[in-house]
Amino acid sequence: MFEIFTNDSQLIWSTASGSRHVLEPTVEMEVNKAGSLSFKMLPGHPYYNTVVKMVSTVELVQDGAVKFRGRVFSDDSDFRNIKNVNAEGVLSFLNDSVVRYVAEMEMDAAGFACCRGLKPADVSPVAAAEIAGAGFGL
Repeated sequence: MFEIFTNDSQLIWSTASGSRHVLEPTVEMEVNKAGSLSFKMLPGHPYYNTVVKMVSTVELVQDGAVKFRGRVFSDDSDFRNIKNVNAEGVLSFLNDSVVRYVAEMEMDAAGFACCRGLKPADVSPVAAAEIAGAGFGL
């Protein structure tokens, strides 16, 4: 049995319910890919207005096990007010993160303390050993 949930475990669709408020549910999954889930939602659905682009999350569950989890990235409506919902998998969340490049420099505990505005005497010997042993590159 397949089920689609949104946000706080609100059941949108289930193969057992026989509801006709959700049409054409489709999931695409590949190894090491984000995957996608799409479906059409009719205006009479009780959760029609709760599925919001870039805010709502959806889950596809098969026999109690989550098979797909992602966020809604488009929720366009056509002229009959049927909402076309497209969700992207959790791996695509990484597309939103920005990681800046930081050049590595070798530095001892005293240099680390000076960069942080501390005096070398303020750094305890234990902390200095941990800093030096961890190989912090700054």
